[in-house]
Amino acid sequence: MKYTIPLRRETNKVPKWKKTNKAIKAVHEYLLKHAKEPVKIHKSVNQAIWARGWKKPPARITVEITDVKTKEASYKIAHLEGIKIEIKAEKKSVIKKIADKVTGKDKKEKVKEELKHKKEPVKTILKAKKKTIQKKPVKKTVRRTPSRKK
Repeated sequence: MKYTIPLRRETNKVPKWKKTNKAIKAVHEYLLKHAKEPVKIHKSVNQAIWARGWKKPPARITVEITDVKTKEASYKIAHLEGIKIEIKAEKKSVIKKIADKVTGKDKKEKVKEELKHKKEPVKTILKAKKKTIQKKPVKKTVRRTPSRKK
């Protein structure tokens, strides 16, 4: 499906320095409204909007929506018209990192898991890491006010 998204109407509502950010938000809102589903935006669309800087986004942009199906999930992605996109399968390590962020494992548990593979004593390494992280004392500067002449 192809959509021509009008951006000028939205970007004229904000100051110059916010125009391109507003254009990106307008693309999200437009696609959510017309595609009836959340749509991911490909980097080609982002680059096309940001090409002229943060003060002068394009007045309109033509976007094509493609369905992407992987083993993990299926979703829609919006890309510039006429550009072919290649979707690579995500590696297991990337999926594992995302899962760790979602589950919220403690840092100590992660360190312990990493160290089990190395077969080193865990307590000594954790103590060594704490020593390196200690904050350095900050020198306080005395602020002097100029004396007034009477």
